Amino acid sequence: MAKKTCSVCGNECGFFNWSFELSEGFVCAKCLQETGKLGSIDVEELKKSSVEDILRMKDDFENSSKQIQSSQTTFQPTYEIDKLIKFDDVNQYLIASERRHIIYLPEHYKSVKYNQIRDFEYIEDGNTVKSSGVAGALAGGLLAGGLGFAIGALSRRGREKKFCKEMSVRIIYVEDDDYKFINIPFIDSSTKRGSSLYKHAQESAKKTLLKLQDIKSIKQDTPEQTDDKLDSVDELRKYKSLLDDGIITEDEFNLKKKEILGI
Repeated sequence: MAKKTCSVCGNECGFFNWSFELSEGFVCAKCLQETGKLGSIDVEELKKSSVEDILRMKDDFENSSKQIQSSQTTFQPTYEIDKLIKFDDVNQYLIASERRHIIYLPEHYKSVKYNQIRDFEYIEDGNTVKSSGVAGALAGGLLAGGLGFAIGALSRRGREKKFCKEMSVRIIYVEDDDYKFINIPFIDSSTKRGSSLYKHAQESAKKTLLKLQDIKSIKQDTPEQTDDKLDSVDELRKYKSLLDDGIITEDEFNLKKKEILGI
């Protein structure tokens, strides 16, 4: 059987560079990724697209990416995943988009400093594994092994379903003393399990989890003094309230105060 050739770049398609059918010819996964649509575009809709449509989407995506870079003057990405999330390890913050089906513009990205991150979750069709579970999976090697990775029982729950409707990584962070989150969608429409789109989404989610786990590990090794001070103030307020209510004595309060402040 003759190998398929990408009608956009002219390269051969195969196991490591999947192909997708167009109205005339085929487009490879690498070219589709350069449109920002890989993992989100509807295959049936893609069949109606022409080579000119793909080239236009590539240009639009490249131009919008340049806008993002020019607007983020202090942001220098050292690592990025599918244009959805970009990490700046030098300046210690990331930017991420919660949308897949649009042209990527600066206002569609949220920025989070590494020291604001409090937790992260992997979500697949409503089933969630928090960072502690993800960390356990990492330690157990469940995320190793390429595209076929699994996260404990979560993957086993989904195996009887032929289609995945949602796959995302949620980052929980603190801003202005309030908990917020970013939901990064790697799949947001019905996608056949085992398909190239599903496998690519899994691989991208895996890379994101590994990077977030690495950031969290570094944070634990070098705790933020600001957070420690805030925690100490909250603790003191709690015990002061107990003192005012007559639940503890002043001596007990002063003893706890010295313990919290380390004096």
